[in-house]
Amino acid sequence: MESLFQVQPFVALDAFLLPAVAVGFHMDFHVKSPVEKLEPETLHEWARREPSVRYPLLGESLHLFAAKRDEKNHESEELSPLYVAMLDQAPDKVAFFGDLWHRVHPRSWSGSLADVLAKRKTQMMKFADHPDAKVRDLMNEIMPELDRWIERERARDRTSEESFE
Repeated sequence: MESLFQVQPFVALDAFLLPAVAVGFHMDFHVKSPVEKLEPETLHEWARREPSVRYPLLGESLHLFAAKRDEKNHESEELSPLYVAMLDQAPDKVAFFGDLWHRVHPRSWSGSLADVLAKRKTQMMKFADHPDAKVRDLMNEIMPELDRWIERERARDRTSEESFE
């Protein structure tokens, strides 16, 4: 599939992302997305053909967080530069951002989910200074929800730890 995205990116994007083309079929690029291997300008060119529809579809297909390794080979997560670049060009940034749970909850993790969510919250706080007021408003709206989510997970961690004692 990656070859198709490299050779015919617009055809592949149409086939796998546009609802009218992919009737009854939904491609969920949850691990490695061939969409993320395309150049940002290619994605922008495709999305500009019908921005109100295509940018949100790209938002669903791109990962908000990207793994990064430091000089000691420790892995951490930061905001995906591609996601941020596409968000900045999207006409409706709230629609591009999409669902909080889908964006923030990891598909898999080790250790405490509360710790993972807290680290992701720290990264998301970078959007609090975004030039678009709607993005800032969205962050103000979702941060209390994220805080509650983290606290629920911390309570679950405490309960789990107490059961081992």
